[in-house]
Amino acid sequence: SLDGEKNAQPLRKVAVSDFYLSETEVTNNQFIAFLNAKKPGLNTLNEWINLNGRFGDEKCRINKLGENYSVEKGYENFPVIYVSWLGAIEYCKWREYRLPSEAEWEYAAGGGSENRTLWSTKNDEGELFNYAVFDNLRLAPVKSKIANKLGLYDMSGNVKEWCADQWHENYYNAPLDSS
Repeated sequence: SLDGEKNAQPLRKVAVSDFYLSETEVTNNQFIAFLNAKKPGLNTLNEWINLNGRFGDEKCRINKLGENYSVEKGYENFPVIYVSWLGAIEYCKWREYRLPSEAEWEYAAGGGSENRTLWSTKNDEGELFNYAVFDNLRLAPVKSKIANKLGLYDMSGNVKEWCADQWHENYYNAPLDSS
């Protein structure tokens, strides 16, 4: 329904080809492996991640010690935060991956179906807390909740994810091929 949504537009079909997606968000441990392999200079590092990022009780848990990076004990399997879009792109290149398009991400978040449910499985908000973390100031380790129908975790909460495509002011002028 478009009721109450200021920027809502009628539905339109978008083609999504086969693609792969990591079953979890990128963890702090995974991201420090990238940083330790790449050894970015200070300017590049600051373009990729804000090591001093903080919002409420949540802060970046990655530390630089000399030439190496480490994660605060107990936060190894939490999703990495304060990564820029460029940092996400560079991480994906290093892994020989790519960021998903918005259409691919929406398809995966919906559990792979064409239904219009709001969450990973159904519209029952009572069920949502089995699948998502929605505490505005606290993160949870990856795989803390139930996976969706595609075996993907945290698609309805925990942290925000980057997508490859750019924002389009006019919904109807955005590409139909998920690019």
